Amino acid sequence: MESTHTAVFVLALVGGILLLQLVIWIPIIAWMRKRSRAEAEALGRELEAKGETLALGPESAIYRGSNAGHGKVRGNALVALTNKRLLVRRLVGDPIDVRAEEIAGVRETKWFLGGAKGGRMHLVFRLPGGGELGVMILDKQKHAVWLQELRRRFGEVSRADA
Repeated sequence: MESTHTAVFVLALVGGILLLQLVIWIPIIAWMRKRSRAEAEALGRELEAKGETLALGPESAIYRGSNAGHGKVRGNALVALTNKRLLVRRLVGDPIDVRAEEIAGVRETKWFLGGAKGGRMHLVFRLPGGGELGVMILDKQKHAVWLQELRRRFGEVSRADA
């Protein structure tokens, strides 16, 4: 009889924890989706106002940090490449713009700034002074398209050059 009470208690505890997780995460995920849509719309208006054309993106990505003064805090972002600049619009944090002529090359690597994420590959942009900025495109097919276009446009740099 006591083991039945223990089993019911454990099930109630697990159910309560799951319910609490749902109450916490559903609003956060809804906010992130809404913020991402708003960032994409704002980015479209900004590019139209400045007369820039998209070469790649915008794509959902994870900003993986930078050792070139753009901040090391990682987080969800939108990434786009125009005829003039690379744009990283973090969902939380300041926007990052890098002029295309400042990009010295690009490389693909599993590890960046001491971190890897689920076997996914980073796209790492070489910036002036040897600094780098890393992103992960969430869609694997789009990652391959980005990598091919970025290598064509900016050339590839090796880790040994870093």
